[in-house]
Amino acid sequence: HSLPVIYAFLTRKTQALYISFLRKIKECLEVFPKSINSDFELAFINACDKVFPGTPINGCYFHFKQSMWRKIQDVGLSEDYRADRKIRSTLLLLQCLAYLPEKDVVSAFDELKESVKKYYVAKTIIKRGRYNKKIIERDEPMFSISLWNIHDRLMDDMPRTNNCCESWHNSFIKQSSINL
Repeated sequence: HSLPVIYAFLTRKTQALYISFLRKIKECLEVFPKSINSDFELAFINACDKVFPGTPINGCYFHFKQSMWRKIQDVGLSEDYRADRKIRSTLLLLQCLAYLPEKDVVSAFDELKESVKKYYVAKTIIKRGRYNKKIIERDEPMFSISLWNIHDRLMDDMPRTNNCCESWHNSFIKQSSINL
């Protein structure tokens, strides 16, 4: 379960400001979180990694899906998405990669990639592979698979989003004996 206990209005979204803010929280509350849920803001993720080293940082699944939709729009696939059921299904399956065990994500991605018309969508999710003497080398993605993968969180009954209202509502429905 998650419960927001601290809200902050910060003047900028810089790594330095986030580090200062997180250190103050750590100092005042003497806390060391078990895990951190975040959107996909690199400055905040890097700050969390510095202030709370070794603490798992999880990306919000809602923001993951939202980011994928924006990328679909950015690369000009939104018309194909709307018009072509196969393209839509394939692109929706990309979101489902987050549900797989981490070890299976790359191979499943490679299978899906073959179905997508415009390969550069692949570059932005996991990055494309390069062939070098029959060994596939992959560029480092902007966001690691472990950040956006929710498989273990689902298995551990942990929230997949940082939207506390949605998390609370899902938990309430799950625990409720009334079948709405």
